[in-house]
Amino acid sequence: MTIYEKNMSFFKDKAPQLYDTLSKETPLYHIYLKEMPDQDNCVIETKEAKCFLHSIYDMEHEIKMMLNQTDNDIDTIILFGIGNGHLLEYILKKYNKLHEVIIVEPSQQLFKRYLERHDISKLLKKDVSLTFIVNKKENFVADALYFYMLDSKKVSIVFHVSYCSLFNSYYNNLTSHLTKLLKVKTGDIRTFAGQWQLWLLNSIKNLKTQNTLPIESIIDIFRDKTVVLVSAGPSLNKNIHLLEKIKEKAIIFAVGSAIKVLDSHGIVPHFRVAIDANPAEYRVFEDINTVVSPLIFANPLYYEILPEYEGAKIRFILESEYLGKYIYQKAKIPYKEFLSGASVANATLNFLCDIGCKRIILMGQDLSYTEEGLHAKGVSSELEDKEWAKKHEYTLMNNIYGEKVYAIDPYLQMKYTIEATVKRYPNVEFLNATEGGLGIEGVANLTAQEVLDVRLKNESNIQFEDEITLCMDTKDIKHEYYEKLSQGLDIMKVELLEVIKLQDEMILSIKRLTKLKQKKVSTNRIENEIRYLESIENRLEEIAAYRDVIVHALQADLLSIKTRFSYKGSNLDKQNEAKEIIIVNTLAKTREFVNLAFRLIEGDYNSIKIK
Repeated sequence: MTIYEKNMSFFKDKAPQLYDTLSKETPLYHIYLKEMPDQDNCVIETKEAKCFLHSIYDMEHEIKMMLNQTDNDIDTIILFGIGNGHLLEYILKKYNKLHEVIIVEPSQQLFKRYLERHDISKLLKKDVSLTFIVNKKENFVADALYFYMLDSKKVSIVFHVSYCSLFNSYYNNLTSHLTKLLKVKTGDIRTFAGQWQLWLLNSIKNLKTQNTLPIESIIDIFRDKTVVLVSAGPSLNKNIHLLEKIKEKAIIFAVGSAIKVLDSHGIVPHFRVAIDANPAEYRVFEDINTVVSPLIFANPLYYEILPEYEGAKIRFILESEYLGKYIYQKAKIPYKEFLSGASVANATLNFLCDIGCKRIILMGQDLSYTEEGLHAKGVSSELEDKEWAKKHEYTLMNNIYGEKVYAIDPYLQMKYTIEATVKRYPNVEFLNATEGGLGIEGVANLTAQEVLDVRLKNESNIQFEDEITLCMDTKDIKHEYYEKLSQGLDIMKVELLEVIKLQDEMILSIKRLTKLKQKKVSTNRIENEIRYLESIENRLEEIAAYRDVIVHALQADLLSIKTRFSYKGSNLDKQNEAKEIIIVNTLAKTREFVNLAFRLIEGDYNSIKIK
C-alpha cells in the first residue's frame, strides 16, 4: 500500500467528508506542476502566477519569516496552504500550547501531492486537533474560519508566500470576506456583551407599554409601494428640500437621527423608526412634534421614549431580539421577524424588503464622514462631530465622486450589511440618492432630482395618510395585544422561578464539590459531582426562558467564559477543574440575568442599577 493509499484509507475511516472531497469533487483549480530534482519542491503555474512552491535557497529561513508574527503562546493557527508540509511539521514541534491547526488548501492537486509524500497518521498529536479544509470556495472557508477564530483564545493566520501569488484572487476574496464577516459579527458580539442589562430593562418596560400595535396589523399597506429611507448623513443637506415633493409619490421613513433632522426642517415623514437601546437616543426625540408621525420601534429601544411619544406606536420584532420572540411565542401572538443588521437603517431596509416594497430609495446614507461633519444639519454641532471623530480609527476611502472620505468600522459594517441585503432581494429596485458618501455595491447612484424626474415621473400621487389613520384607529386590537403581552410576561416569571430553583440546586452541589476537594477525595468522586452539575445544566436547557432568552442574550459573555477557561488536554484533574470553573462562572452570569429579569417583570425598578 502506498503512502497516498494509506492516507486515503485513513480519511475514509476518520474523515469521510474529506475523503469525498478528494475522491469525488471537481477541483477548483487546474495547475501546471513540475517537480524539482533532488528536493521537495516544484514549480507551480496557475492562471495568475508562476513560481516555486518554496524558497530554493533557504527553506528554514522562509518558514521562520512566515512565523515571525506568531507568538509562542498561540493556541490556534490557521495555515493558508499545505505546501510541502514542512511548515506544518515545524508548527507542531515548536508551539507547545497549540490546541488546533486549521489548514486551508485551495488546490486539490497540491494536497494530493502532499499526501503522496507524508503519512498523516504520524502528524497526529494527542493534544492538537488538525482540520483540513480542501478545495472549498472562499465564502465557505471564511464562514468556517470565523467560528474557529471566535472559539479560540489566541489565534494566528499564517500564509505560504507562494500561495498568495499563485491563488491571488482566492486569497483576496477569502481575506476580504473574512474581514467583512469579522467586522459585522464582532460588532454584534460587542453590542451583546456591553448592553444586555440595558436591553433587558428596555425590553420589559416597553413590553409593558399600553396602546401599542403589532406591525403585523398594518403590514399589507406597504406592499408594492415605493419607499424612501432617510438617514442623517451630511449629504442630506444637498437634497432634503426635495423630500416634500418626493413625499407625494413615495412613503418616507425617517430613521434614527434623521427623525430630528427632518423635524428641524419642518418635514413630516410618514413613519419614524427607532431601535437604539442607549439613553442618548432620547435626545433624538427632545423638542420634536411626536403627534404627527407613527413610530415603529423594537423592544430594546430606550425605555423613556415610548411613554412620552404621543403618536401611534408600532412594534416590530427583530431576529436578534430573543426576549420579544419568546414572549410572542408564549402568548401565541403570530409574528414575522426581521433581520436587524448593524444599524437602524439596516434593520429598516431589511424590514422594507421583507414586506414587499417594490422600490427603495436611500437618502443621507453616507456611511462615512468628511471635514463638514458626521451628520446633516439639525443633529449635532460641527465641533461635537469632530470631537467624536477624533476618538475613532478610520479608513481613508473614495466616495462615489472620487473624493476622500473617512470610514470607521461601524460605518463599514453598515455598508457590508446593506450590500448583503441588496443581494438577497433581486426583485427590489434599489436606488442611492445620497449624493455623496461610499458607494453601495449593487445599488445605482442617482440624484434626488433624477429620482423625481425619471423614476417617479409616471408614479401616481399616493393618498397614504388616510390608510395610516384607518390602521391606527384600532382600540380593540391594542387592548387584546396588551393583554397577550402581559400573559407572556407572566409565563416568563413562572419559568424564571423554575430556573432559580435549579440554580439553587447547583449552588448546593458546588458547595459539596468544594468540600470534596478540601478532603482530597479521588478524581472519580470529583468527576461524578461535575457530571451531576452538568445534568442540572441539561435540565435548565429544557426551560424555554433559559434556553431561548437567557443563553442567547448572554451568548458573548458565556462564549468568553468557555474560551477563557476551557482545557483541551488529556489530564483528568485539569479537565474537571476547567469544567467546574466554567459552570461556576456561567451560573453567576445567568443568575444575574434571572434576578434582574424577575425584578423587572415584578415592577421593582427602584433598586435596579444598570452598569
